[in-house]
Formats: sequence, structure tokens, C-alpha cells
Amino acid sequence: MHAFIWSESVVQNIFERYSVSKNFTILKLDFDSYECSVLENILRVGYRPELIHTDFNPIFPPPGIVISIYNATTKNDWKPALWSNDNLFYGCSLSALSKLLRPFDYILLDVDFWEVIYIPT
Repeated sequence: MHAFIWSESVVQNIFERYSVSKNFTILKLDFDSYECSVLENILRVGYRPELIHTDFNPIFPPPGIVISIYNATTKNDWKPALWSNDNLFYGCSLSALSKLLRPFDYILLDVDFWEVIYIPT
């Protein structure tokens, strides 16, 4: 499946459109921008993957909580040059991800530079 997703569209335009079960095996998010916002929307409506694999921004080490806030009015203003030295602010920090996932009962399993895996407690 290929679809352009934004924070508010992921559940309705993708998960519901493709009849994704509320409980599924792996959720992989990798788009270097609004992973925290998209992940929160997915979990908030009751989807519960057995494993969450996503990116985080390693520029902001623990305990720093840094989140790139999604804004629907500026969603088309993103620049494809996320990896340039001019744009180190993207995604969210590891601590922000852990804080976001804690109320949904997910714990950190593995970290590899900017990739992270969480599983249910």
C-alpha cells in the first residue's frame, strides 16, 4: 500500500480504508517528521501493534523531550532536504517517544542510532 499520510489522515484514510485490525503485529513508521503525532493518533483510537518500530531524532539525547509538532495548516511546507545540516529539527526525541508510549503500556526494547523498537508491557 502506498499513501501520503498526515497526522489526521492515517487512521481514517489508511487504517480504516484498508480494514486494519485493531490488534496487529508490526507498526513501522519512518518518514522523518511527525512520527510522534501520527503514532499518538493511531494508539488513541485503539490500535495496538505487538511491536512499534519507528525513527527518533538522536540529536536530542535523554532526558530531553523534543517533539516536532504537526500543524495541518503547514503540512505542505515540508522540505525534502531533512538530512541537510540546515535542518536538524525533525521527528521527536527518544524521551518524547517513551513518554508518549508509557500511558499505552509500551516499553523500550531496542535502540539503534535513530531507530527504536517498543513492545507492550
